[in-house]
Parts: sequence; structure tokens; C-alpha cells
Amino acid sequence: MPPGSEQDSMQAVFDYIEQQFTRRPGEVGRLFHGRGRCFSGFEDVVIDRLPPLIVIRLFNQIPAEQLDNLVAFLQNIRFTSHPHCWCSTAIAVKTAFRCAGRRMMRMSDGWQ
Repeated sequence: MPPGSEQDSMQAVFDYIEQQFTRRPGEVGRLFHGRGRCFSGFEDVVIDRLPPLIVIRLFNQIPAEQLDNLVAFLQNIRFTSHPHCWCSTAIAVKTAFRCAGRRMMRMSDGWQ
């Protein structure tokens, strides 16, 4: 893919989150805030770590594949970076916009 593509942007987000994730393992903190407009296509995404939970907040709809890739990455990093700390972590996705007239929240422990 050419530079600046969606795949490059997603990898840049993954690299940034991994850096934040390993900075202070096990502590409450913001892993990602897209509003800084540093990551194209992720302007409406915020990810917080609230052990034992990782919360992804969406302030606008993003493509399902993008969200699934993000969740899969977080599922993988929580086990590979600090398996002793993160084996019971769940990932929650919360929308701050309305879907078909209602808010939605999707929680996962394994994203099945």
C-alpha cells in the first residue's frame, strides 16, 4: 500500500498504543486519543485502560473492520506484553453517538 494508506495509519496507531501500554503496566491511563488529528481515520477514537478493563470509546461510527482489527490488536497485546497482569482483562466498546436511535455498548472477554 502507498504511504499514508489506511494500513499504514492503523499500524501507526498500533505502534503508539503499544508504546503507551507498556509505559506503565497495570496503571489507569489513556492509551490513545485520536482528537489530536495525528492518526488519520482515528479522530473519533479514545482508548483508556481502567484495569481490569480496556475501554474503547467511539464518538462517531468507524468501519467494522477497523474496530475489529483494533480489538484484536488489544486482545493480543494484553497477553503478549504482560500476561501475568492482563489475563482477565475485558475490552468494552462504547459509542457516544446514537445507533438506530439508541446508544450501544459491546463488551468482550475474547471478542467472540
